[in-house]
Amino acid sequence: MTKFSCVEDLLAEFYNQTLFDIAILQDQDRAAIHGFYNTLDLGNQLTANQGGFLLKILAKYKIF
Repeated sequence: MTKFSCVEDLLAEFYNQTLFDIAILQDQDRAAIHGFYNTLDLGNQLTANQGGFLLKILAKYKIF
C-alpha cells in the first residue's frame, strides 16, 4: 500500500525531495514541477495537459 492518496500528494513529496538535491532535475523539468506545485499550492487544479505532462515527468524520474 502506498502512502500517497493522490497524485498531488506524490507531487508534493517529489517537489520537497528535489529541493534538497536540485541536480536531479533537468532545467525544463524543474521549471514545470515548480509551476505545477505552485498551482496546486494556490488551490487551483491542473489542466488535463498539465496533468499528463506531470505524469510523464514523474515517470521519467521514477526510482525503484
